[in-house]
Amino acid sequence: MKKLFISIICVISCLTLNSLFVLAEESDMNQNYVNIAQEVVQQHVVSVDTGEKQQNYNDVSTAVDTYLSNKEAVAAKDLQKNNYNVETSVVDYKVSDGVTYIKINVIASWNYVEDIDSGYGKDIDVLIDNATGKVIDVYEQFNEFDNIVRGDNVNILNANERLTDEVASVSSRVYANKMKDVELMIEKNIEDDRASLENKVSLMSTNAYSWIYHDDVVAYARANYNKDTPARGNASVP
Repeated sequence: MKKLFISIICVISCLTLNSLFVLAEESDMNQNYVNIAQEVVQQHVVSVDTGEKQQNYNDVSTAVDTYLSNKEAVAAKDLQKNNYNVETSVVDYKVSDGVTYIKINVIASWNYVEDIDSGYGKDIDVLIDNATGKVIDVYEQFNEFDNIVRGDNVNILNANERLTDEVASVSSRVYANKMKDVELMIEKNIEDDRASLENKVSLMSTNAYSWIYHDDVVAYARANYNKDTPARGNASVP
C-alpha cells in the first residue's frame, strides 16, 4: 500500500512539474504576437476555404498582404461548406535575431450536403519582426502555391529565404505560368497516349487482316456460295 501511495505521489509530482514547465513556456511568449499570428492565419485560411475575402489584414507587411491576397485569389473554389469551423493553436515558438517565429496548427472542419464530414489539419509558419510588431512572412510547408512560388522546405528563420516585396509582387504570375506549363504537359501526355493507342489499334487491325489468306477466301466463296451444303473450310479458309 505504501509503494502504491509513493507511486501516486510521483505521478502527481511529474504532472505538476510538467504543468509548471508548460506555464513557464507560455509565460515566455509574447501574447500579443501570438494573437496577431493566430488572427492572420485564421483570416487567411477562412478566405481560402470559403472563397470569401475577409477584412483587410492588420499588422502585416506590404509583402505579406500582397502575397496572401494573391494566394487567396487563385485558391480553388470548393463546394459549399456547412458548419464550417476553424481552430488554431501554437505548437512552436522561438525568438531569434530580432524576429519571433510562431508555428500555428490549424484544424478546420465542415460538412458538405448530406452531412458528409470533411476537414484537415496543418501547420503554418509565421514570422514577426520584433522591431515593428508586424508579420513579415507566412509559409505553409505542403501548399501548392507556396511550393511553386517559393520552393519546398523554406526556413523562414533564415533571412535569405524570407518573403520579399519582389517575390510577393510576381507570385501570381509565377504560379500562373507554372500551372500553364503543367496544363500543357498534361495535354501533351494525353496526345502522346492517344497516338500510341491509335498506333497499337492500327497494328492489331493490320495483323488480324494479314492472318487471312484472301485469295483462298475468294476462291472458296465462289465455289460454295450457291451450295446447300458448302465444303468445310481448312486452316487457310474460315
